[in-house]
Amino acid sequence: MSQLISDLVVLVSPEESVLNVISKMSKGGKKFFGLALVVEGNKLLGVFNSGDALRFLVAGSEPNQSISCVMITNPVVVEDELTDQEKVKLVREQVRLRTNGNKEFTQFIPIINKLGSLVDVQDMNELLARLPQQGERVAVYGMGFVGLTLAAALASRGHYVRGIDTNASLITQLKKGSPHIYEPRLSEMLRQGLDSSYISFDIHKGVNHCNVIIIAVGTPVDANGDVSLSTLIEVCNTVAQDLRKGDLVMLRSTIPAGTTRSVVIPILEKVSGLKAGKNFYIAFCPERTVEGKAVQELIMLPQIVGGFSDACSNRAASFWSSLTDTVVRADGLEAGELIKLANNSFRDLSFAFSNALAMFCDKFNIDSNRMIAAANEGYPRDTIPRPSPGVGGYCLTKDPFLYASKDNSLAHSKLARLGREVNNQVTSYPLDILHRFACITELKITKLKILIIGMAFKGVPATNDLRGSTSVTIAREMMALGCNVYCYDAVVTSAELSSIGLSLVSLDQCLPNVDAVFILNNHPDNVINNFLSLLKFDSSVLIFDGWNLLDRFEVEKKPNMIYANLGYMTKKY
Repeated sequence: MSQLISDLVVLVSPEESVLNVISKMSKGGKKFFGLALVVEGNKLLGVFNSGDALRFLVAGSEPNQSISCVMITNPVVVEDELTDQEKVKLVREQVRLRTNGNKEFTQFIPIINKLGSLVDVQDMNELLARLPQQGERVAVYGMGFVGLTLAAALASRGHYVRGIDTNASLITQLKKGSPHIYEPRLSEMLRQGLDSSYISFDIHKGVNHCNVIIIAVGTPVDANGDVSLSTLIEVCNTVAQDLRKGDLVMLRSTIPAGTTRSVVIPILEKVSGLKAGKNFYIAFCPERTVEGKAVQELIMLPQIVGGFSDACSNRAASFWSSLTDTVVRADGLEAGELIKLANNSFRDLSFAFSNALAMFCDKFNIDSNRMIAAANEGYPRDTIPRPSPGVGGYCLTKDPFLYASKDNSLAHSKLARLGREVNNQVTSYPLDILHRFACITELKITKLKILIIGMAFKGVPATNDLRGSTSVTIAREMMALGCNVYCYDAVVTSAELSSIGLSLVSLDQCLPNVDAVFILNNHPDNVINNFLSLLKFDSSVLIFDGWNLLDRFEVEKKPNMIYANLGYMTKKY
């Protein structure tokens, strides 16, 4: 201890009157103003602070009664042998429990030894100033795109993160600092987290208890749009076995509205014996980042918090404030669950409108991109999105079904399913164009050599994610027709494509030998500068420009070139 305790705070005996204690506190002269410690010898019996004094006076209580009658007999204390990090963690846990999640810290903390004797008083603000990165112990279940990017971001903010996944080979890869997903800055953040020991990976929860648990496992849907919660339920049972008072559980997995309350909480309560909102905190906090910008958006986007109770929302909001400046509180668990579903279902439905419009344009051989651009030009309301040869990805192909899952007879469900139906239909449009090309050139489908450019489900922002990729679906359907199909993507690797039965080729080597090129995502590097000059010109070549990456008029100037996009095809025959 750097100075005598009596220089830090007012020390009083248990027999002293409340009036006498308040008088001593009001005189000042101590480093920590507004605090009195009640001691007997070296033994700490209780505390009395300025807030207690105000409440005492307002209540009109007897001022001559002894301080032992009104002091706080179970104050927040920490032992002197703990590290500064451990002291901060313990104070956080105690204060949250006692304030039902409404506060994180109390400023002045008595320090005791193992015998309960007072040895020091700690100003938590001074302690925090010495420890600028004050992290909590966080377990993130599920090391897919959502879980891994979040784990890396939290570790970069000073939290001690354990990434957990049942895939042993993936965990081995992550321990080496090699992420399995393409995301700008992720590799660097992962290496820094591993080097500084702020992040670790394992197939189980490990020895050290984590007081913050984030569940980010997948909730896939089948061909009928029915969701599987089996992995989520398994993780909830695992989490519940080590759940302790004061822990915070947050769901990041996308689930049907009502699942946290009807499925997750009953499991946690039954297995742990604790009560949600009383013994532990729980909130639904949806992930809304876009692949290719996840690290940036985790910090820039508002974090949504839908708590089981106000205290749960407060606790979760406090946690997310360490990552982002903006936390938006939803009106409860179900509102939090619906926000992610509503965002993605609305996007999917708006894309469905554009894609349905593009297929209607086909009836009149109208370039739908040019028509939509003309409709949007100078018009400030209701901007129409660009159409695309299918809407893919893990979220947009799944979330509308989760949104629709509660009652198929309701309007929201019908709209969500209709949007999915339209976006699935437009995926067959490139195949229709291929059949037209074969017909007008009198070429056999089985003889065609086809290059598909852009295999990831999207190109901007860049990603290597092949889940829900319409390009993969189209490639397989063309192969089923007997076509010779080649693939290229500026981001996806050869190993990633071969794992799903497709092969990566070089554009320089492939372009001169193909009969048709299908550009199916919008990554700008997928189309190289000398793209057109590499194509053969002695026989007909089809270019399906699904994202308008080429100049249609420049293509049509070339001999034997047939250009097509959504709604339009060159009329040369």
